[in-house]
Amino acid sequence: MYIPFENMPNRARVWVYPCSRTLFDSEVTDISIRLQAFINEWLSHQRVVEGSAAMLNHRFIVLSADESNVDVSGCSIDSSVKFVKELEKIFGLQCFERTHLYFLNEGGTVDTVDFRDIQEAWEKGTIHEGSLIFNLQASTIEDLKGNWMKPILSSMYARFLPIAQ
Repeated sequence: MYIPFENMPNRARVWVYPCSRTLFDSEVTDISIRLQAFINEWLSHQRVVEGSAAMLNHRFIVLSADESNVDVSGCSIDSSVKFVKELEKIFGLQCFERTHLYFLNEGGTVDTVDFRDIQEAWEKGTIHEGSLIFNLQASTIEDLKGNWMKPILSSMYARFLPIAQ
């Protein structure tokens, strides 16, 4: 059962899927409609999942589930992963790339750098002490609200920077 994202409880669980490119407004609208339809059919152990979804920064798909009445695990998580993989095919995306750092660039849009290239990006000034990174490890709505973007130096990615060595 779909619940508007802003009405989800802070304890609700989230899954963040980064898109490999910035989405057009029309794609965000289309994906949002598809997400709502998926959530309206989402089941866990034959019970209705109360969930939501959001498209953040034209780059991130966020699924959410309120587990106060129904735990989301196993097959229900598999069904959500399958759904996101379908979105990948339809829209020509990759949403399971976990070797990239996603950050807000100087122009205010989302950019990425592969972990292997973080030192080079630091040296070129692409990322710097003031860079804000996106927290793809957020696990609840509360975590997403409070830690969605954070300075790179206070993130787990700081260890990859030359200044940490």
